[in-house]
Amino acid sequence: MDEDLDYEDYISDKDETEAQETRAKHINGATLIKKRGRSCPLCKGKFTHPRRHTLRAHLPWYLYPSTACWSCKLQFGQARFVQIHMIEVHSSDDVGCRYTDEQYEQKWVELVNGYLKQISNAFGFKEVSQACDYVNQNIRFRESCHQSTFLDEDISPILSFNRINHLEPDTAYMKPYPAVSLSSLLHWKVLSLLTLDSGYLDTSTEQRLQLYIPPVKINFVDSHFHLEKLRRRVGSSDFPQFNTDKDQIKNFLQFGISNYCFPKKWPSSSEREKIREDKRVRLTFGLHPRTVNYESPRTLQIWLEDLEGLLDSKKVVAVGECGLDITDRPSSKDFEKQKDILRKQARIAKQKRLPVVIHCRGNYDTSNECLRCLTANLPADHHIHRHCFNGSYAEYIKWKIAFPEVKFGISPFLLNEIKYPQFRELVCKMELGDLLLETDAPYLPGADGSTGSPLLVKDLAEKIANLHNVSTEEVARITTDNAKKLYKIKEL
Repeated sequence: MDEDLDYEDYISDKDETEAQETRAKHINGATLIKKRGRSCPLCKGKFTHPRRHTLRAHLPWYLYPSTACWSCKLQFGQARFVQIHMIEVHSSDDVGCRYTDEQYEQKWVELVNGYLKQISNAFGFKEVSQACDYVNQNIRFRESCHQSTFLDEDISPILSFNRINHLEPDTAYMKPYPAVSLSSLLHWKVLSLLTLDSGYLDTSTEQRLQLYIPPVKINFVDSHFHLEKLRRRVGSSDFPQFNTDKDQIKNFLQFGISNYCFPKKWPSSSEREKIREDKRVRLTFGLHPRTVNYESPRTLQIWLEDLEGLLDSKKVVAVGECGLDITDRPSSKDFEKQKDILRKQARIAKQKRLPVVIHCRGNYDTSNECLRCLTANLPADHHIHRHCFNGSYAEYIKWKIAFPEVKFGISPFLLNEIKYPQFRELVCKMELGDLLLETDAPYLPGADGSTGSPLLVKDLAEKIANLHNVSTEEVARITTDNAKKLYKIKEL
């Protein structure tokens, strides 16, 4: 069997057109509940809270000062999230991190003035006040903003803006449309449309948040990659020293778990000894479901017997990856064979007291079949790594109920929002305590199309931190702990 696995989404023929239409409309973590969704003025995705999304994803962090952390320079879009951030990141409601008129109003007005000036320059206006004329003459602003109002928390900064800029008190400051003064431009909808029309920002992708982070050492874990395939892909005979020193943060791979799931490529005893020289590497062995399709029962039985011996080797931490896969449309006979081999590997894992790495690709029915095979052969407290998970929220919950110790691998699918837009919304809903970072290198490329590498765990951690409003260091710490507990790794 060819090891170059197909990672395209499984779509039945009758659902293909509908799925393409859904993907075209569903972007950047948009809600799937159409009745609740409202459009973002910039990216056109539908969100339950478009204001919160727009402030966090598209506009500069400082524009709405009361819902930002002024130490981290991070916008949350809601006061409650700021309070949680203060407690979890700054250990208290530090006044130096929260906006106050006394401490930050002069700086805030200067920042806002600069942003409005840049927007005006992008339009070619000589004066910022011409932006007000543009708003009032454009029907899109009337349709979008005529019923909008400022929130109570926005009023104090607006009054500061008028006072410091020596503007007349604005008696209509509660409503952004019509734009009777410069302060009308500060409403998020008005700013969004001005930003879009001016072309000042690239709104097709989320802005990278520029946070101040002190120089610290961050330990990352790649919980799933393929060392042998990676070596051949990059032309190296050794495990690369995956270290980086970027943006004053030292990041390094604390350990990585290399999966060997193609029996014809299982390393020999001498090769395993060479691999174990790198103390960061842990190994798993299993039978990939797509390998099962092409082999005779006799060959599969021999491989299972060999597998039991390999699992007793040093630094082997799990069985897998194994599971079910219908993406190449196996016959019903082959699919039954996949299920049989999965059950047998699950029983081996139970006997050896080893975690199981699950590869499950297809549709919701495939996931249910896989879950049935496991629940029939494993205790509920067994450790399971649901590799490369990109299913639904319902599927996530169902697996958690069946196996409370299950962890879900978050792969570079998350970095490709154009191809996998629905994945972002799912990760937003998942608990950090349930997540593992994994690259599946070299199979899955980076966002720029580069060859997959364990270095991508840093990009994954940054993206997850962005979605969950925590630091990258926190994501690295939690996911590293998750991996160490799942694979029972005590010392590295």
